[in-house]
Amino acid sequence: MQDTDKFNRNKMVTCVACHPTEFCVAAGLENGRILLWYDFMKDNDPAMSTLHWHSLAVKCLSFTTDGSCMLSGGLECVMVRWQMGSQNNRDFKPRMGAPLHRIQSSQDGTLYAVNTDDNVIQLLDISLRVLQVYRGLTRCSFNTKNPIPCGLGYDPRSRTLVTNGLPGHLQFYSLALNKQLFNLDIVGQNYISPENIDRPTVVTEVTCTAISHDGQWLATFEVWYDEVFSPEMRLKFWVYSSESQTYSLNTRVEHPHEDRIMKMLFRPPPPTNSKSQATMSLVTLGNDNCFKLWILVDDTDIYRENVKWDCDCVGFYRGLQALCADFSTDGSTLVVAFEHLLTVWDPNKNIVCTTLSNSLSPKENIKCVRVGSHRCRHQLVLATTDHLISWDLLSLSILWCIQAQASILIRDPASDLMAFVSKDKLHIFQPSSCEMLFQQDGVSSSEVLAAVFVPGERDPALADVGWPGKSQIYLYNADQQLITLDSPQYREERSKRVKIAQNIPQSTLSSFLAESVVKETPEIKTKDTMGRTTAVQDNFFTSLLQSNEPVSLYCDKYLNSLLVKRKKKRRSVSHTDDESESDQDAKESSSSESEDEASKPPAKYARIAPGAQTVRNSKHENMDKLLAKPLDWVQWCSSLSLK
Repeated sequence: MQDTDKFNRNKMVTCVACHPTEFCVAAGLENGRILLWYDFMKDNDPAMSTLHWHSLAVKCLSFTTDGSCMLSGGLECVMVRWQMGSQNNRDFKPRMGAPLHRIQSSQDGTLYAVNTDDNVIQLLDISLRVLQVYRGLTRCSFNTKNPIPCGLGYDPRSRTLVTNGLPGHLQFYSLALNKQLFNLDIVGQNYISPENIDRPTVVTEVTCTAISHDGQWLATFEVWYDEVFSPEMRLKFWVYSSESQTYSLNTRVEHPHEDRIMKMLFRPPPPTNSKSQATMSLVTLGNDNCFKLWILVDDTDIYRENVKWDCDCVGFYRGLQALCADFSTDGSTLVVAFEHLLTVWDPNKNIVCTTLSNSLSPKENIKCVRVGSHRCRHQLVLATTDHLISWDLLSLSILWCIQAQASILIRDPASDLMAFVSKDKLHIFQPSSCEMLFQQDGVSSSEVLAAVFVPGERDPALADVGWPGKSQIYLYNADQQLITLDSPQYREERSKRVKIAQNIPQSTLSSFLAESVVKETPEIKTKDTMGRTTAVQDNFFTSLLQSNEPVSLYCDKYLNSLLVKRKKKRRSVSHTDDESESDQDAKESSSSESEDEASKPPAKYARIAPGAQTVRNSKHENMDKLLAKPLDWVQWCSSLSLK
C-alpha cells in the first residue's frame, strides 16, 4: 500500500478475494473501503483503484465465476454487487436481517448464496430476489455478553425449544425436525445497523419469557435502555390462536415494576382429581424488592367476549430483594427467595406461611430454587453461591447440604429428577438423596448459560443408560451451541438410518404403472344437458341484446335450440288410435333388437328372450308430443308487460 494514501494508511484488512481470470486482488478494509490491485505479478508498482460504499468494516468479498461482478457485504446488512467494467454501476440487496459473513456465487453465475451472522443462508437469483432461506438455530449477533437472556424454555404444545432469536424475536426450534419452525416478533421494531462500530445500536431486548403448562399462554418482558433516557419496559401476554397457528397479543402492561423483571413463571394447574379450581396466574419478580401476582380476569363487554390479565396482589418481605421463585407441582404453594431467606406463601391468600433460613456463615444469597415433583413433591432444593441444600417442607428441616458451585438448577417435569451444572460438569440427582445418579465432565468447552429438561425426547433404548427417565437434557453455552448427551452406539445406529425422500423423481417402472392405470380408466362421455349453453344459444342472447324486435319472434328458435338432437330421423307423429301406434313401436323395437343382437358378440353375456317385452325410451316421445302442440301460450306470455 502506498504511503501517500493517507485515508487507507494503517487500516486493517478484514477480507481478501482474487479475480478468477485476471491478475487482480481485492481487499476489504475496516473503514469500509475496498482496494483493488491490477497486474501485481508483472509490475512492481501495480495499478490500484478504490471502491467505497460501506460505512463500516467490509466482512466478506467474492467474485462471480466469469469475473464480471464483485460481491461485498458488511455490518450494514446489505449486499452490494459491483460491475467491474464500470465502478459506478452498483446493485443493492438491503435488509438481509443480520451482518453478512460470507458470499458465494454458483458456477453458472445465476445464483448467490449469502451467509449471515445469525446462522442463516439465503439463496438469491441474478435479480437479487430471495429464492430460498435455510435457517437453523438463530445466533445472536448484537449481544455478545448473554446471547439468550431469557434462557431456554419448552413449549409442550408444539414440542419446541423457545429462546431468543432475531433482535426482538423469539424462535421456536423443533428438536424432532432439527429446524426452526417460526419466529415470533415481540417488539415489532426493525433492526438498524449502527453508525459506528464503537457505539453499537441499542435494541429492545426480550429478557424474560414464561410459557403455560398447556402452551396456550406466553408471557414476555422487553426492555430498552440506552443509559441516557429513561428505560422503556413492557410486560406482554400472548394467547395462542388455533386458526392462525401463532400467538397474538392479548394484554400489554407498561412499566409493570419500578425496575426490571428478573424472573417470571406461570402457576401450574391443579391435578385433575382435585376439587380446587385455581385461577390462571403468573408471578413476576422485579428489582424493586417485590413480586407481583397477575391473574386472568373477564373483560367481556357488549361488543365481544374477551379476557385480560390484571395485577392481583403484591408481595414483599423486610425490604429484601426477591431473587428467585417457584411453584409446587400442584400450584398450591409458592416459594420466594429474598436474598438469604426462603419464604413459603399461599398464592390464594397472599400470606406468608413460613420462613426458612440456613445456618451458613456468612449468609449466602439464594440463586435458584426448585420444588420437587412426583415422589419428591414435598421437598425443595436451593442453590447458593457455594452450596446445594435440600429442604423437607413437611418437617421444615434440612435433609442434606453439599458444597457445590451450581450455576444452573433445573427440574424434570416428567419424573422426580433434578440436575445442576457446576462449571463444565453436569450432575443428575434426586432431592431425597445427595448421591448423584449421573455425572458427566466436560459437557461444554465454554460457560453453560441455560439448560432444560425436554420430556419424551429421550430414546427408549437409552432409558437405562446414564440416568433413569425419558427426558432429555439440552444445554446452551456461550459459543451459542446447543448441546445434548447421547450414546455413541445409538448415534452410530441413527446415522445408518436413511430418510426416504418425498420429492424424488419417478422411476421407469412407477411411470409405466401410472400410465397404465390412467389408460385403464374408462372415459366418461357426458351428454348435453338443458343447463349448458351452446354456441347457438350464445349467439341468440347476443343478437337479442343488440336487437329491438319483440322477444316473441325468437321463442320458437330458442326452444328448438334446447332440444337434444337424435341420430335417427325423427318419425312423424300421427294422431291415430293407440293400437296403430303400438304396432309401429313394436316393429321398430323388433328391428332395433335384431341390430343389437347382430352387433353383440356371441359370448357369455345373457341373451334376451324372444317373448320378453323391451323397455322403450319414452323421453323423446314426450318431447315430440310437446312440440306437436301449438305454442300460442308462449307468444301470449311475451305480450304481457311486467311492471
